[in-house]
Amino acid sequence: MLKFERQVKNNDKSVELEEKKFNHSVALEEKKWDHEIRLEEKKLAWEKDDKEKYQSFEMAKLERLASQEHICKKYDLINQCVVSGKSTEQIERLENLFK
Repeated sequence: MLKFERQVKNNDKSVELEEKKFNHSVALEEKKWDHEIRLEEKKLAWEKDDKEKYQSFEMAKLERLASQEHICKKYDLINQCVVSGKSTEQIERLENLFK
């Protein structure tokens, strides 16, 4: 009976050891998944920031282009007035209308 009890005790220890190993591997797997989730969240945040920066850059570029077009139109209008013989006062009044 003593040999049997010792064998049961050893089996219990090995079962406990296997259980600890399993629990440890489960904990490691959970940490791995948590880490991957955090990395994915950071990646999405970076992509969102990059998208916002790109959009603001494109908007600024469009605003510059619109401003340049407006300046060109004003220049063309003043040029046409000068060519058609308008007075300086008339040109200034027209320019003030487009400010």
